Amino acid sequence: MTTSSTPNPTDMNNFNQSIIADFRAHGGKVTMDPFVGAPMLLLTTTGAKSGQPRTSPLVYARDGDRYVIFASKGGAPTNPDWYHNLVAHPTVTVEVGVTGSWQGYRTGEEAG
Repeated sequence: MTTSSTPNPTDMNNFNQSIIADFRAHGGKVTMDPFVGAPMLLLTTTGAKSGQPRTSPLVYARDGDRYVIFASKGGAPTNPDWYHNLVAHPTVTVEVGVTGSWQGYRTGEEAG
């Protein structure tokens, strides 16, 4: 039996939708494995091809007052879709949980 290390896109989408719902239901805290206690944000981009909003749950790091995200796609040799969306449409919305609520931020190419 051969197994693939590449997740099925439908399975990944369903998993991400579950994480997004959990994040929003718990004021920006994720209560699902494997992300319990991890610093998580929701990045909403505009689809590079579709023009539709696309939300991705991402683990982040802090650099002072900045949020740092990594386009690693779990170590895959290609960039995640949200990266291509960000390059095509650099204005995004970021949701970060803060004491039971979340805040929205907008940024663009000029952000440093």
